[in-house]
Amino acid sequence: MFQRPTSITVIAVVGIIIGAFGLICSPLQALGMILPEDPQANEMIESMGIPAPEYSPTARVLLLVSALISIVGAVLLLSGSIGSFWMKNWARLTMNSYAILALVNGLFNVVVQMIFVLPGMMSQMPQFANNNSGAYGAGAQFSGILGALLGFACMSIYPVLVLVFYNRVATREAFALGGIVPVTGFPPPAAAPMAGYHAPYGAPGYMPSAQPGYPPAYGGQPYTPPPPPPGYGAPRGSNARPHDPGPLPPPDQPPAPPGSQPPPPPQT
Repeated sequence: MFQRPTSITVIAVVGIIIGAFGLICSPLQALGMILPEDPQANEMIESMGIPAPEYSPTARVLLLVSALISIVGAVLLLSGSIGSFWMKNWARLTMNSYAILALVNGLFNVVVQMIFVLPGMMSQMPQFANNNSGAYGAGAQFSGILGALLGFACMSIYPVLVLVFYNRVATREAFALGGIVPVTGFPPPAAAPMAGYHAPYGAPGYMPSAQPGYPPAYGGQPYTPPPPPPGYGAPRGSNARPHDPGPLPPPDQPPAPPGSQPPPPPQT
């Protein structure tokens, strides 16, 4: 009987949704790191009182690498989630690979944000640049770092759940069997027939097992039937057949009267 754990079903459904969004958003992020900055878009952002992000070449390269890794992770997540519905063992390995890759990429992204992106954004804000040595600037830096760490913690929830639920003993066994679990509650299969059960009576393979009621001499020993009585199966009229009335008379000859002697066999 095919059976899929409920936890695997829930994680697979969520994984399909996250993987689909990842395949849409990650290529756009990578494209934004490749294309040059749009001055009009920067002016629109600055008009709202928010400094336009200006990434250094190093930050652009690192964020592009992170976006490419996210695309690979989205493909692994989507394929592993779909395969989990059929409890394929390769799907469990794929989901584990995605979870490890997502955690490493998330940590890498946090490091890039803290070292290359956050200082550049703060240098563009006059109130932060002028007060960078004061408490206000230190508080802004702390807020940015804390936001990056909280973002990493939130995005790590799903990969950690994948590693926990996909590596339980029962889950590993279910994926190894393809979701097929033995059905309990039915009577056990019939025992194998005893030795010699299908062998003809008297054949060398006939061997009755030591069951109650059998003579002790038969228990576990090959059974040899007794020989037939003398003359049993011998040709009619032969000396091995006792009480033989003799050969049958020809069809045109009447039978011999009772008590008469059979004619002698012809001389050759």
